[in-house]
Amino acid sequence: MASDEDKTYRCGTLGYLVFMAQPSIFTTHCETPFIKPVNPGMHPTLPDPPPTAVVLAELVREHKNKIKKFREYNAMDRACKQVISKLIPEKFYKSLASRLIGFSKITCLKILTHLITEYTKLDDDAIQLINKNMKTLINGETLFKDFIEQIEWNQEAVAVQNPYTPEQILSMAVNNVKKSGLYTEDCRY
Repeated sequence: MASDEDKTYRCGTLGYLVFMAQPSIFTTHCETPFIKPVNPGMHPTLPDPPPTAVVLAELVREHKNKIKKFREYNAMDRACKQVISKLIPEKFYKSLASRLIGFSKITCLKILTHLITEYTKLDDDAIQLINKNMKTLINGETLFKDFIEQIEWNQEAVAVQNPYTPEQILSMAVNNVKKSGLYTEDCRY
């Protein structure tokens, strides 16, 4: 089970999705804010006066854990960038790279956002269709899980060009459920 410190580096259910999700979407699905791990340095910082052996052992353990998390985060960042580079020709996002350090300071999210905003444009008809799908009434054959998934996918599809606030999404979902007459007990609270 993940400790509280583990949860600050990633969401327990979403893992490192923070690399690729818009912050508003990530925080909608993950209660714990993401805090990027920083390099803790080569050695732990020791208090003055020198600590006891027990305290020193705990400081060393914490320092090793911070190094592990920092390395894991950077390894995941590199892996995500490798996937992007294998799937999408660099010419589509080369303008983001620095001549000296390449993509090392560019996040995967920045690359993906650049690709979406520069190369994919939803026309008005597509946005209207997604909005319609988002508001399609559920019926007795619709699984509640599928209904929630439909809203989440459609919301993400228009996030760049037609964002909904979490409150608007919740309002649409509750109205849809109320109109269907189903799950009224589940939505009462």
